[in-house]
Amino acid sequence: MDNQKQNVSSALAKVKKQGNLATLNSREVGDVLASMRPQIEMALPKHLSVDRMIAMATTIITKNQAIAKCSAPSLIGAVMQASILGFRPVESLGQCYFVPYGGQVQFQIG
Repeated sequence: MDNQKQNVSSALAKVKKQGNLATLNSREVGDVLASMRPQIEMALPKHLSVDRMIAMATTIITKNQAIAKCSAPSLIGAVMQASILGFRPVESLGQCYFVPYGGQVQFQIG
């Protein structure tokens, strides 16, 4: 448990220094999102698990460098919007999209 806290702290320190998630690997992106676990969990409808939402968001962020270069608060905001609406942020499903625009992630319903 202490190791995971250290991982989260390290990842959050990188995000704070850079302002985005661009240089983080997928584990570190997952750690940043996991730091928001209680908030994401509270926002999610019953049909989605918090672990699944974090995994889907981590995948989309690490897969697309344009998204990863956007501000961390806008990324967290997009994840929270998808959670609140119960949408899965997976491109092939087309329920919602994270669109990079001017250094910010814009949440769009599919």
